[in-house]
Formats: sequence, structure tokens, C-alpha cells
Amino acid sequence: MTLLSFLGTRKYEKCCYYLNNPKDCYETSFVEVALCKLLKESKIRLFVTKEARDANYEEIIKELEEMSCTIETVDIDVPSSEDGFWDLFTKIVNIDDIKEGDSVSFDITHSFRCIPFIGFLSLIFLKEVKDVKVKGVYYGAFEAKDDKNRVPIFKLNKMLELAEWAYGVRNFKKYGKSDILVALSETSNPKLSGWLNKISKSIYYNQFSYLFDVTKELKEDKQALLKEFPKDIKPMEAIKNDILRFSNEFAFEDHNTKGTDLDLDILRKLFTLIKYQKQYELMPQFFQSVEEWIIDIFIYLIAKKYKETGNVKASKYLVENWLEYKPVRQVIGILLNHGVKVQDIKDKLGKDKDERKKLLSEFEKNKIKLEDETAVPAEE
Repeated sequence: MTLLSFLGTRKYEKCCYYLNNPKDCYETSFVEVALCKLLKESKIRLFVTKEARDANYEEIIKELEEMSCTIETVDIDVPSSEDGFWDLFTKIVNIDDIKEGDSVSFDITHSFRCIPFIGFLSLIFLKEVKDVKVKGVYYGAFEAKDDKNRVPIFKLNKMLELAEWAYGVRNFKKYGKSDILVALSETSNPKLSGWLNKISKSIYYNQFSYLFDVTKELKEDKQALLKEFPKDIKPMEAIKNDILRFSNEFAFEDHNTKGTDLDLDILRKLFTLIKYQKQYELMPQFFQSVEEWIIDIFIYLIAKKYKETGNVKASKYLVENWLEYKPVRQVIGILLNHGVKVQDIKDKLGKDKDERKKLLSEFEKNKIKLEDETAVPAEE
């Protein structure tokens, strides 16, 4: 692991730097030296301006060498133009020996003017593009020195994680994808992570029963949902209303989707799911859902007609078994795709006569007799 740090230009006082325990501190004028000691770092990459080199370079190099720390010096300029910013960025991220999967720590204590900002962006780049593991972002808070001359070193990883949370929120709001948020919250907020995962999967994989079930759970326990949102991660507030909206749009008041009868409420919720898939530009899922939704409508209408004509048993069978592919959805799909009358179904079920007979007999066994007037007429 390598420590990246910027050498400052002031003359620094000796103090005792510590990470977590004030009693476990290391006395030095340079926070870089303390970090190498406390983190047991064996290598440091030191970014040095001309002014910093004149002021502190010889002294810090002497202390680092006494610790047998490998030192690499990178000369930089304080940016005075846009090209200067890009030059600094390139020197941080394009170092040849930072390979994919490497680990680094980053010290911003003595970064000057705009350098902390460029350094922060460089870390994001290294994480996302080179898959570099950032073990820690550190700041030696000399201004927080106590009466025993001890100075805390703050670990600022959560500030870096803020960018990841922001990416996750953007992906969820814009694309309905929750993978980043799920990964970030699965340890600290497993219940929230599970909810987000189910919502996203249901939209992407057309697992609408997942969506109905999780939103029912959310609506029934709204206070638990609000409690699960991490208060220290502000971007999560931005999706709180989205989650609550999902729970209002898809949750059933009094029943669960497992074994649920097909009704207008389900049809409306399925259409809402289709709208989200269109919004998220999930076109394969969108077209598949539209096709299935049309089949659902025809199952509903045929069942309604059976009920109106007194065939209650057939109507009940359809609305209770609307999710079954054979025989319900397959036969309705054939009617929709071919626009045929009932007596022609046998010719459309495939080449295998035994399979046709088996399918139709199953339909008959359940008293589902599609009369000619319930079939979908062929187009003129």
C-alpha cells in the first residue's frame, strides 16, 4: 500500500499525532511521517512544489529514511491555469506503478489552495477507472491540538463515500438500478438494502410479485422505512420520496400477490410498472410486459364474461390461475397472436397432436370452455 501526500511550505511545529487513541501517538513535525508510522506504510509518494522543496524537503526526507520508508518524489506546480489543473491531475492518476487493484492512502493535511479538490477528483478517478482501493483519506487537524500537544488525524473516508452514494442515488432515480446503493448499505442497513434490491429486480426482471410484496411491507411499516435511512448520508434523503411513492403505487391494502385473484387493481399496478420500464428505457422488459399485460386484460375480460353469463366456476378458475402458463396464458396468447375462433385453436397449438390434446383436455377439465363469442376475432 502507498501513501500519497503533498508536502507543505510552512515550518511545522513538533507535535504528537494520533489516529484513534491519544495515548498511541508519534512525535514529529510532519504528519506524513506520523502516518507512515501509525499505518505501517512502507512507501510514500510525495508531491512537492518548488516552494515546499525549499522549505521542508530535506528535513522530511531525513525522517522518512530513518524509518526505512521507500520515497518517491513527484515535482508539481501550483496550478495557475486550466492546463495546470489537468497537469496536476495527470501526475496523480497516471503514475505508472499504480496498477488496477492497488491500495493507496491519501493525506490532504498540507494540500495548498485548489490541490485538495484536484486530489479528491483524482481519488474518484482511481477508484472508478483503475479500481484502486482507497484505504483511507486523512487530515492532520493541528488546530485541534490538546493541552498535551497531541494532534488528532481524522479519517475522512465517508466524505469520499459521499460520491459513491451520489452515483447510487442517480442510478436509482434515473435508471431504477439499485446495485450501488445495495452494496453500500448491505452492512449498515440490511433491511433498506433488501428493499432496494427487490424494487430494482422486480423492474428489471419483470418479477412484479416481488414489487407488490416489498411495497406492501413498506407501506405497512412506513416508520421502519424512515428509520432505516442513514441520517449521515445526505444523498439518501433524495430517494426517500421515491421509495414512499413506490410503496403507495404498488402496495396492496388487504392482500398479497401470491394466489391473488386478477382484478382491475392488479392491472393498474402492472401498467404503472410498464410506465416505469419505459421511463428507465428498459425496452426489452417494456415490450415483454406490454405483451403480458394485454394477455392479462383478455383473461380478465373473458373471466368477466363467464361470470356475467353464469359460468362462475370457469370465471373463478381464470382469475385464480391467471399466472399459470399452461393452459391459461398459452391459449389466450394463441388467440391474441392469431385472431382465431375456438374451433381453429387445435391447428395453432403446434405439430404435436398429443401435446394439443393434453393442453385442451386440461382446459376442459377445469370447465374452461371458450365459446366462439369469447374468442378474439380475426382482423378484417
